[in-house]
Amino acid sequence: MIDAQLRSVPAKIRLDGYRQALHDAGLAFDPRCLVISDEDGEKDGFNRESGYHSMLKLLSMKENRPTAVFISSDIQAAGAMQAVRETGLRIPQDIALIGFDDIELAEYLGLSTMHQPLFEMGKQAVERLTARIEETDLEVMHRSFCTRLVVRSSCGG
Repeated sequence: MIDAQLRSVPAKIRLDGYRQALHDAGLAFDPRCLVISDEDGEKDGFNRESGYHSMLKLLSMKENRPTAVFISSDIQAAGAMQAVRETGLRIPQDIALIGFDDIELAEYLGLSTMHQPLFEMGKQAVERLTARIEETDLEVMHRSFCTRLVVRSSCGG
């Protein structure tokens, strides 16, 4: 897995999901196969550059490198794809990739990804914020959104 800085709530949640998926599949978590973005400062690691450098770290494992990588955002995955191609490896034949978000770019890259309803999430957030401005004692609301897998060519789909 390639993840962003763990001070980011989405990065923490995606790492928890990754570990749970391994557990559910009966696979052991191998900390050598987890790269946390080493960005510092104001960047959270959800960017193309961190995906690129993080993938180079995984690829440096040579014959022990993973054959499939979950990347915590599609924009990081774009950088990871560049790193894979620059090293002469093929996607998905040598290494399969899957991102998270399903941004428009993912379709053009052929990136398999976890779709989350970004438009609906933003719309509901604005509606809730507007209601909260109008009624300051409005209770805090928690809402979960469903994700779904979108299979494209980066994992053989």
